[in-house]
Formats: sequence, C-alpha cells, structure tokens
Amino acid sequence: MYNSNTAYEHAEQSTPTTSMHNLSTVNVPKSTSSQDDSWVKLVIWQFIIALLVIGYALVSPCTKVEESFNLHAVHDILRFGVTDPVKYDHLQFPGVVPRTFIGPLFIAAVTKCFIPVTRRFGLDDLYAVRLAFAVIASLCIVYFTRGVKRALGSETACTTIYLMAAQFHFIYYLSRPLPNTFASLICTRDTFISN
Repeated sequence: MYNSNTAYEHAEQSTPTTSMHNLSTVNVPKSTSSQDDSWVKLVIWQFIIALLVIGYALVSPCTKVEESFNLHAVHDILRFGVTDPVKYDHLQFPGVVPRTFIGPLFIAAVTKCFIPVTRRFGLDDLYAVRLAFAVIASLCIVYFTRGVKRALGSETACTTIYLMAAQFHFIYYLSRPLPNTFASLICTRDTFISN
C-alpha cells in the first residue's frame, strides 16, 4: 500500500538544500584524480583568459566615448597628481570628476608600474592603462573561478571559464575603463568572498 508520508520523507532526505545566497551548502564530491586534472585545466584556462584580455588590450587600445571620462581622469591623476585637481582638463564638464575619481585613482596607481615597461617598447601610456586594467581584471576572474571551484567543484569552474573564454565581448571589455567594467570587477571579486 502506498504511504504518502514515507514518500514525502524520502524526497525530503534526498534533496539537498541550497540557496542562491549561500552556495556553501552544496554537496561537492570528494577529490578524485579526474578532479585533480580539472584543477590543472582550470589553471591553464585562467592563464589563457589572462592572455586573451591582455591581447585585446594591446590589439585595440583606442577608446570610445563612454571610456573617455575615466581614461582622461587617469591621465590627469598621472600627470598632475591628486593634490592639484584645478589643473585637470576634464573639470570643464560638470560632475565628471566626482563620478570618475575613485576607480581611476586606483587604476592610475597600478598604471605607474606599467608605464616604464610600455615606454621601453615605444608604446603610449594608453597601453599602460589598458595593461593595468587587463591584469586587474584577469586577477578578478582568477579569484572568481577559484570561488566557483570551492563552492561547486573543479568541473563547474572549468565550464565557467570555458564560457567566459567563448564570450568575445566580455573578455574584450575587461580591459576598458567603462563604469560598468569597474562595477563588474568589484562584483566579480566579491561574489565568493564569504567562502
């Protein structure tokens, strides 16, 4: 005879409880040799993603309108510093400096490390800004995929990075100082911070 209470209890025991906000409750299988291979594949693909981001930054350094405010802010911070903002060229547009100061300030600090390298190869400082942004974006992607690996396993992390590598626009725009890219890097970095 069919007992509905027994069927309900069995279904309750076999279904893991997960939440979109708490991925730590997902049952991740124990490590096996195939997962160890997945870890190696994950590292290789993370390196490939970094090369793609840096490659797009070098191949297509020019900016579009939405990027110009942030890029100009980086230029002014690098050229005049933060103690003399009166000399900033982009002050003539109202509201631009307050909206584009914190992100470019951080990027300008990282860009200072890349300027000697790009100048040695005869490249403009624009390439240094792109490379700084590309390296930061690549590190955020590495951190994100490590979080996916911890929460959901190596195979899922590999699949995630395959999908990222297949998306031209996502990889292309990771080296571009758009407001949405700044926000994307912060969100990507903090997604799995609790794990």
